[in-house]
Amino acid sequence: MHTRCLLALFLLPVLLTGCMARPAQPVSAPTLPPQAQTSPPASPESASMQDTDESGIHENEVCSVQAEEYISLRISDSTRATCIEQLPAGSRVRILQLHDRFARVETADGLRGYVLHEYLAPAQGTVAAAQASPGEYTVVCRDYITLRENPRVEPDEELGRLEPGSCVTATDHVNGSYVEVRADDLELTGWVRLDYLTPGRVLPESPAQPAANPAPSAPNVGSRTVTVRCKQYLTLRERPDMAAQSLDTIPSGAQVGFDGEYEGPYARVTYSGQQGWVLSGYLDTVQLPQLPVVHIEEAYSYEDMFADCEGLADRYPQARMISIGTSEQGRSLAALIIGDEDAAHHILIQAAIHGREYMTSLLVMAQAEALLQGGGPEQDVCLHIVPMSNPDGVAISQTQCMTDGLRAIYERDKASGYTDLSEPDYLRLWKANAMGVDLNRNFDADFRLGMQRGAPSSRLYPGKRAENQPESHALADYVRQNDFDLTISYHAYGSCIFWQYGDDAPANAPSKALAERLRELTGYTLRGDSGTEGGGFKDWALAEMGIPSLTIEIGTRACPLPLDEFSDIWARNRGVLPALCKYVSGSTDSSGT
Repeated sequence: MHTRCLLALFLLPVLLTGCMARPAQPVSAPTLPPQAQTSPPASPESASMQDTDESGIHENEVCSVQAEEYISLRISDSTRATCIEQLPAGSRVRILQLHDRFARVETADGLRGYVLHEYLAPAQGTVAAAQASPGEYTVVCRDYITLRENPRVEPDEELGRLEPGSCVTATDHVNGSYVEVRADDLELTGWVRLDYLTPGRVLPESPAQPAANPAPSAPNVGSRTVTVRCKQYLTLRERPDMAAQSLDTIPSGAQVGFDGEYEGPYARVTYSGQQGWVLSGYLDTVQLPQLPVVHIEEAYSYEDMFADCEGLADRYPQARMISIGTSEQGRSLAALIIGDEDAAHHILIQAAIHGREYMTSLLVMAQAEALLQGGGPEQDVCLHIVPMSNPDGVAISQTQCMTDGLRAIYERDKASGYTDLSEPDYLRLWKANAMGVDLNRNFDADFRLGMQRGAPSSRLYPGKRAENQPESHALADYVRQNDFDLTISYHAYGSCIFWQYGDDAPANAPSKALAERLRELTGYTLRGDSGTEGGGFKDWALAEMGIPSLTIEIGTRACPLPLDEFSDIWARNRGVLPALCKYVSGSTDSSGT
């Protein structure tokens, strides 16, 4: 018995040393226990993480790697995430943030990423913060970082979101902790936090099926198979939420099972035997419609729209084209009327009231021709479609032609700190009309609430008074001249439906009932509106005119939306016009009026 006790005491330090020194190899890294796999906060880049840990390490502290060989530096806080580098035992790192069992760190070579902090211990020495330099970088983060219009945290200036592994190209513009980058995935230029970037391209530009994603061991179960279209890879998530646990990564070109289930910007798919959720805009869900008149193209212009309106009026007896007014720069505000103008029910659909959202014009024109091909609307319904409510703004966004007037607005926005974008990118993201007035803040619905900017700008300036712009006045007049059962405004982006304006709008209740119907059809989530901004067309129609009205936000990426989003947008919205016609017809029958 005495001999056994001595042997146990001799072996105990050896066993403990072996446990502490076990390397975290990429293929056999320890799996997180269930309690560590908590959902991250909605905004990882600004999340308040713990600044210390049970092991005694702290944020902004230098630590050394305690392992027999190496540990893996990864692009996100998962043992399944792509490995950036293997950090040898004894390496020095500076801790940027702590969360659960992971630390986001910076190495002495300027690399940034995530490591399991159980293999770190406080150490002497320093790790200098790396400086930004032009070139390629890879995003390293828990779930996403925000690409911003300006180098500061201002929610209204979010251009888009970049997931771990996204490649960006940094310019030589640095402002504090922010660096200006060109984001390949979004095809936009903006600002991101430097400490969420690691130098170089971690993922290949056009990856084949990676070793981490072998051929599926189980079939991709789903009603049909669709193709993933993205630049690098798509994240499969546990829930339809950007903050949800990542289950896998799906490379571009992969086939996934799709059962037609949507939730907001997400679609439910099956890949490698796992069911989860992905951003639906990266799925090639349906073939693009083959229409005789309306051609599907990315930069759908005013000239395209006007010619297509004329073409539809020539080809289909049920359609005719009129003008409801003229823009500031002299472009006709075309309207397409489909159906009998003496019908009992009238529906207004307007799109592209913001310049950079011109894919909405393409969508409503394609919807119009598809409806006409199918025989037109219900007999007692007439549709009034204004495909491009802001043709001047669309032209500015598409051509990026800088006039003297636009340059004055641009220089004032720069001086006010509203933008630090280059001239072409500033114009490409233009939302206002040619006078620098945001038309969707220029209607008489709590107009002064929309006064976020006091002078003409690319967006957010509502003008000096409601309806003082020719485009907004023409649209409002057209509503006043007709007895509309409902109005639909198409915007981009967000994959959601806004149905409310404040608590007292007389048409809120019927508007929500209509929104519920369209949610079943599109899978877009419903959102209320407290009425704190003011000046919107939908808000005015609801609150001042008492007309049930919706704003439908299409797309999952930042505007201008790329053409490869249109497949999913079409899949969700191709049935909207027939559904609206049936809704207004059916509601009359059920009410007995």
